[in-house]
Amino acid sequence: MGPDRWWQTLWPLPVAMHGHRLVHEARRRLQGPLLRQWAARCQRAGHVRAAHARPGALAALGRALADAPRLPDVAGELDFVGWRAPLPVVDWRLPGARPLQVYTAHALDWAEALAAGVARDRNGPHANWLSASLSAWCVQAPVLPKAWEPYVRARRILACLRAAARLPDHPLRPTLLAVAAAAAADLDLMLEGHLRGNHLLADWLGLAAAEAAFGGDGRAQRALLAEWDRQSAADGAHVECSAMYHAQLTEDLLAVAALGEPGGALAGRARRSIGWLAAVRHPDGQVPSFGDSDPDALAALVLTQSALRTATPTATDPTASAWTARGAGGHFVVVHTAPAACVEQPGHAHDDALALEWSYGGARVLADAGLGGYEGDPHRALNRSAASHSTVQVPGRPGLDLWGAFRVGARGEVRAVRAGMADGWQWVAGRFCWPDGRLGHRRLVALGPSGQLALADAVDGPDAAAAEAIGRLIAAPGVTLAPGSARLPDGHSVTLAATGALHVGEGVRFAQRSAVGLGPELRYPVGRRPIWLCLGSEPNDLDRARTVLEDVWAAGET
Repeated sequence: MGPDRWWQTLWPLPVAMHGHRLVHEARRRLQGPLLRQWAARCQRAGHVRAAHARPGALAALGRALADAPRLPDVAGELDFVGWRAPLPVVDWRLPGARPLQVYTAHALDWAEALAAGVARDRNGPHANWLSASLSAWCVQAPVLPKAWEPYVRARRILACLRAAARLPDHPLRPTLLAVAAAAAADLDLMLEGHLRGNHLLADWLGLAAAEAAFGGDGRAQRALLAEWDRQSAADGAHVECSAMYHAQLTEDLLAVAALGEPGGALAGRARRSIGWLAAVRHPDGQVPSFGDSDPDALAALVLTQSALRTATPTATDPTASAWTARGAGGHFVVVHTAPAACVEQPGHAHDDALALEWSYGGARVLADAGLGGYEGDPHRALNRSAASHSTVQVPGRPGLDLWGAFRVGARGEVRAVRAGMADGWQWVAGRFCWPDGRLGHRRLVALGPSGQLALADAVDGPDAAAAEAIGRLIAAPGVTLAPGSARLPDGHSVTLAATGALHVGEGVRFAQRSAVGLGPELRYPVGRRPIWLCLGSEPNDLDRARTVLEDVWAAGET
């Protein structure tokens, strides 16, 4: 690993983050030999604090959860991001599991899923599964270091409070409250200032939830509001521009708001956050896969689903996070126009500048390859590369220097973003500049009056002539491609026309994080002269689009 890559990785970070990193590592080294005693002390403190739980706050959260959609049922096993454990789980060492899978297990989101099953059927197996699994976890957790990582503890607070709220008169409720309170003990001394981003927000969300449930002086809520505002883009998006993490943070904020003041400042932030999520969501309910984001991210986020039922999409700011356009009949396009990887927490960024996703008639037609594994997964690098997104790739020349599982070195940047309307076509245009400044990718994307998708791609800069740039449009699941058409899962087809050669090939797919397959994609060469493409319902849609949009393209050359 060369010093230049380390320098490019570390220099953008605020100086304070490096100081927090030193403190974090020192604390971890000191904590290791004393983990059992410290964890046991946290558990004792949890039992004491749980006795002061506020029934009204938990009842309010319980009502919010009862009014929300039903959680997916648990049938005989728990799924920790692809690692399956038969119920009840009695060995929480989880031998063979990867770090992300272990962290997910110790966050105890499964406790809420099982509690929901108990609430639906008290005579079913969920009560025994929850009791046995939770008892085993409480006994084994004090010697399991990953169970006491700050982010995991913060997630556990919210999971156990939600589970307890679903079981107002069940014998397991005191245990769930004690686990939540134990997770909050000393968490304010372990805030993840060395990572910031969604980790630091999750820490404050957990502490604010504990404060609302067990009482406090309001410090956690005030800090949460300040950090939420600091990490929110101009249009309400979370600054990491991952719809999945945005949705998870929103779900937690809704839970904290329900515990505290349903109509207060937290709820106001949640409404703004929901408005952005409503704006970027596809007509089929799935979210874009830009960065680390699972299209099915909303499946278990029931408070967010409930809020989205009545949400009004807010205008997205193409210079802050993304650009979206909607038309009648379920037509929709979203383009990733965020200026660059999040400075403080770029670990969830992908090389997907100016990538797009398109829905036609309510069905997704173009998407990306999906979300692959995290740390320890051999496919992580491929999943983060431009080859897994509907954008332009220059083989051997990444727009972001992605290395390790979550590191980013040299970074390109999206610039000169413009958006507008021309004769019924909603359009956005921008330019991505490679880190060395010698190569750029210009793209124009437009949604037509009848839902047509038009786009133009070109490369520019001193190295453009030698760049062997490849445009790639990835078919959504169930869509089949031919050089002149795309066939949708319902049997309907859209025409496809271009001013250059189109090739249908197979690209990687991540249907599940642990499963890799292949799927169809369109590829086309991209040079200095723009190549125009149009997908729509009429053979002459391309000519119509160029007539309207060529002036828009030309205006970006000045």
